[in-house]
Amino acid sequence: MFYLIIFIIISFFSFLEIQDKYELLRKELAFVILFLLFFIAGFRYETGIDWLQYTTNFNQLKSFKDINFSTIFSRTEVGFFLLSTLIKSLGFDVQCLFVVMQFLISVFLWKTLKYFTEYKLLALLIYFSLLFFHLDMNLMRQALAVSIFFYSLKYIIQKNFFKYILFILLGFLFHWSIIIFLPLYFFINKRFSTTLLSSLVVCFVLFYVLQVKTGNLIYNLSDMVFGENSNITDKVSYYTSNSLFSIKRIFSVGSILNIAIILLTLIFRKKLENVMPNFNLFLNLMILQLFFYFVLYEYIEFSGRLRFYTLIAYIMILPYFIKVFKSLADRIIIYFIIVLYCFSYSYIYLIGKSEQTISYHPYQNYLVYKLTNKKSDGKERLNQYYKYFKEERKKMRTQ
Repeated sequence: MFYLIIFIIISFFSFLEIQDKYELLRKELAFVILFLLFFIAGFRYETGIDWLQYTTNFNQLKSFKDINFSTIFSRTEVGFFLLSTLIKSLGFDVQCLFVVMQFLISVFLWKTLKYFTEYKLLALLIYFSLLFFHLDMNLMRQALAVSIFFYSLKYIIQKNFFKYILFILLGFLFHWSIIIFLPLYFFINKRFSTTLLSSLVVCFVLFYVLQVKTGNLIYNLSDMVFGENSNITDKVSYYTSNSLFSIKRIFSVGSILNIAIILLTLIFRKKLENVMPNFNLFLNLMILQLFFYFVLYEYIEFSGRLRFYTLIAYIMILPYFIKVFKSLADRIIIYFIIVLYCFSYSYIYLIGKSEQTISYHPYQNYLVYKLTNKKSDGKERLNQYYKYFKEERKKMRTQ
């Protein structure tokens, strides 16, 4: 119920964006909403999925004085290791790490919204629905890498290759997967014909429908680019061979919505180009997202991890459908369609407690639980989730 209230609050304020008015108020409200999301995720307490692993790893860290510095750079996510070690050396606990990481995520997300969109409230609603529970409340390291990637896109617009590389490398210090997007600089901001993009959509969908196999293609590409013994290739191998993660994507209502949104975007392309700055960059990211979704269907975990980077296309493009239409009635309809889409994507987190989301319900806040000495049942709920997760993945393997 807690998350549903947050969803309703963001939806209520984002209604202001159906008119091109109240620009300052909308910006101030967006900042308040972003701060609220920072507070929720940064001060979460034994809530979500990865918190126990982060806590265990943090508790095993040594302080700087006890570190063998020759081994530091043998790690993949050096930045996260150094930040964690610094916080540990200063005498703080893992909760401080959560707060600092979420602060950095929020800073880069806010800078991205300021640069790319006038619809910050609707963008935050879409972000909350599509990414918040997966990243901010869970995959903390990748959440920071994703937010850095979002921000780095401005340097593609500005044609500043050096700064783009710099921010990609900064993100790489926190999560390895961002390095895959380094080549985007050379083509993602080009204007490709609608015919070509439509053909790609058809090809990607057919790739899934016909169940075309990629075999060891992903691993072989990583081996060729990064080397067989690299940490990145090890990660790729893990996500494409582990029995829990190398699971096929199942065609669902979400798949249909994914295709429908892209087709509508292509249909309204000319109008969106007229009202939305940098539209083609985000359109290309939307098509790339479909590639990850359908062509990499054999590896749902690996596919999902890469899709996080491209979902900014939805965050940026969907609100601008409002600007395509002039009448207030049409804009209200578009607004409600966006809200319904967001709800359909996130309702499992918003409504009630289920085995799939039991680790998120109820939401536990660090300050509340420490000030009131309230006992947490986060570990018990997490164990229930892991049991459910393993059983579901077994079922999916047999389908």
